[in-house]
Amino acid sequence: MTTETITKPDQPTAGPTAMTVLQNRQASPVARVNAVAEILHASRDKILAALPSHVSADRMIRLFLSEIRKTPKLLDCTPESLFAAIGEAAQLGLETDGVLGHAYLIPYKNQAKLIAGFKGLLDLARRRDQIIIKTRCVYAQDDFSYAEGDDDHIRHRPYQGGDYDTSDKAITHVYLIARDKEGSVLCRNVWTKAQVEAHKEKYSQGWQRAESYKRFDSPWHTNWPAMARKTLARDSIARGELPVSAEIQRLASQEEIIEAEVVRRSISENRRLEHQGGDKVPSSADELADMLGASAGEESQDATAPVTAPDAEPDKCEPQAGEPPEDYFQRVLAAIAAAGDVEYLHEIASNVIAAEAAGVLSDQQFGQVQSHAEAAMERLLNKTGGE
Repeated sequence: MTTETITKPDQPTAGPTAMTVLQNRQASPVARVNAVAEILHASRDKILAALPSHVSADRMIRLFLSEIRKTPKLLDCTPESLFAAIGEAAQLGLETDGVLGHAYLIPYKNQAKLIAGFKGLLDLARRRDQIIIKTRCVYAQDDFSYAEGDDDHIRHRPYQGGDYDTSDKAITHVYLIARDKEGSVLCRNVWTKAQVEAHKEKYSQGWQRAESYKRFDSPWHTNWPAMARKTLARDSIARGELPVSAEIQRLASQEEIIEAEVVRRSISENRRLEHQGGDKVPSSADELADMLGASAGEESQDATAPVTAPDAEPDKCEPQAGEPPEDYFQRVLAAIAAAGDVEYLHEIASNVIAAEAAGVLSDQQFGQVQSHAEAAMERLLNKTGGE
């Protein structure tokens, strides 16, 4: 396990004009975002000093600005907390791209907070602690056994028949296996479906709210397998069952700390918006992440199998002038399926964000791209770990 620690990021230095504009709530959002951009560029050597080599400073700045444009309430957070969260994300190498689901900047009261997504935690454990974490759901027709004691093991052979029932109701267990870079098992963890349900009902404020309002629209309702896998991984990290750094443990616990407050503030606002026909306000950190494209999707059948990239220059999915949106959408899916390394997938994600901001992709298409990208990322991480 690495002994590396995270230092407090330096605060930015910029001219008084940019900081004044940022703190002026009467200024337009565009002007305030431009002020953030000016400050980041002026202070890049301080804020982005510890940026890992696999991500460029210019790319991180673009991602931060894109996240702020999507969540303008971040502009009302204190500048100190906003740039501290940005600096922490930079030091950890967590990209706030909304496609791969690694991390998100979230406004909490008047503070900007960095929330690590499910994929971000797995990536951090791999990069910083050389730990590969694998989570899976088990279905009723699978051949599955596990034991603790002198013969610890988890054995899982998915059912191969054509009538395979992979509905949520058919799930019986969720498990986690963590290995070091040599392949030795560091941790095994198995929860029954009943244990997952008990944890959900006790701790998920978003699920409780959805149930109370009979809306059934929380991530637990719409993507139970992904939420179960994420919960097991987060819980294993937060409880110290995995030998990861203290910083990763803190990030794994961060979401639960703010969830209750997010729920409290959302209830009255959602009541108002229901009458006005507006978009609902997220009622949990999970749901907020889901609405920002952060929910950890299950593997897409179209994106799980490794595909060899062609010999030609890889398509980084930059939008082309005059290209029909559906053609661009299909091109993106094909490029994601052919992605052979994580850096290439990051480049695709950066261009897709720009395309989404320009209105090239619809919300539905962007959601499908997220699902495929998450599945491809998991495939590449598993390949890196030799699984």
